[in-house]
Amino acid sequence: MKQPFIIHWDAALDALRSASWALLLAGAVLGLLADPAESANSDAMHAWAKGAIMAGAGLWSAWALLKPAQAVPPSQRQQM
Repeated sequence: MKQPFIIHWDAALDALRSASWALLLAGAVLGLLADPAESANSDAMHAWAKGAIMAGAGLWSAWALLKPAQAVPPSQRQQM
């Protein structure tokens, strides 16, 4: 008998948090590297930086909403 598809929530949430950090850091680096002397490139890099930061913040918010509640001790959580 085949195993049903099982989602490993801990690993999925860790990946979501890691992706959000990567996007936030990439946006910060792009924002810092934008050269104000080159207006066209600077505007494009700032647009990419804002997009990366917004995407990272969105993923971080999703992680915060999906993570298990910390108020319930592990011994009292229901087992599957």
